[in-house]
Amino acid sequence: PNLRNMVEGLQIRGLREGEEAKWLDLLGEAFADKGVTRDFFQRHAEADPHWCRESVRVCCEGEMLVSTVRVYLRKMRVYQRKVVDDASSAVVEIDVGAIGDVATVKSHRRRGIAALLLHNAHEYMESVGCDLAVLHTSVSKLAAYYATHGYVPVPIKSVVIHLAPKSAKAAHAAASQVLTTEVVPTLVGAPDLTATIAEIHRRGIESLTGCFARTTEYWGQWIADATRPGAGYTIRVVRDARANCVGYGLSRVGAGPVYGGVLQITEFFCSAQHDEDRQACFLCYLDAEIAGCEVRPQRVRILPSTIDATWLASVVGVAPVESANLIGAPVQEGGTLVCSEQNADGTSLWTDEGQMFRAVGRPTADTHPGTWFGDGISFTFFSADSF
Repeated sequence: PNLRNMVEGLQIRGLREGEEAKWLDLLGEAFADKGVTRDFFQRHAEADPHWCRESVRVCCEGEMLVSTVRVYLRKMRVYQRKVVDDASSAVVEIDVGAIGDVATVKSHRRRGIAALLLHNAHEYMESVGCDLAVLHTSVSKLAAYYATHGYVPVPIKSVVIHLAPKSAKAAHAAASQVLTTEVVPTLVGAPDLTATIAEIHRRGIESLTGCFARTTEYWGQWIADATRPGAGYTIRVVRDARANCVGYGLSRVGAGPVYGGVLQITEFFCSAQHDEDRQACFLCYLDAEIAGCEVRPQRVRILPSTIDATWLASVVGVAPVESANLIGAPVQEGGTLVCSEQNADGTSLWTDEGQMFRAVGRPTADTHPGTWFGDGISFTFFSADSF
């Protein structure tokens, strides 16, 4: 074995057959104080069509698993466009390894094991042909730590709308006469609807970079599990007068000191070709989402989408922005989320610098994606939850 994988009697390797229960026990114990259960990690493994034992890197002391890092194997779409000749535009897919499920038992913490595992995870990614390593953290200290391992921030931009006490303006009425919405309780057993939503998504991300490619299996397993009742996310479709699905969105109501009571729309796409039709579709969707909340949200956070924020603020009832709200300071102390801009129209721009990328198999000085993807690449990542 590689000497770098053998330190003080510890061995770093891939998970072996029959060790799944030990691995889940380790994760359940390590995340117990954060309220994340063993069942959460088991469902994540079972619902992931790309999961394999070798992608789970573990550190062992004898037969005991003491630390782990999981590599989520994905394909990322990169839109390549020449500035002069749009006809030469093309979409390529690169292999990506997303870092997650990082955990060490209490007895073995602060011994540098996590750093060794991260290095081993990068070696594993290189061995299976990954071009890029990605991760997300909400803690600024961890972001600084990952930076020492070659990661650079690729911020996630989102627009926050501060809603007025009353519902949105009457401009929505015309759209609601021809469009309806419904929550999809489950994608399981609904192959036709799943295929329609998948096609709307595929067309919606054609000219975007940073989105994970979704196969039929990915929709039917990973997305279906994330949107099952009680999982946290809601998938809502928009239908036209003929009951055809013409749009969909993924959302959840946040929790905790930062996102508590905030309606978060992590993605929205529709099949309409014209701006007015897309806007009507989104307004219908947004109205239904707000009405569906048990308690009317004061804020709506919308991650990157095709909806123009200035236009949206003009048709949605918004509240005045409090000038005392700190600009450029973390929304939560020690966090990676920053309120970077406040607008008089009732919107604000939030920047999450916890999303970080690292080139795999390249010198540390050449790890920023902008230096090796080429000019004209705009990173647009739709969810910190790595859909």
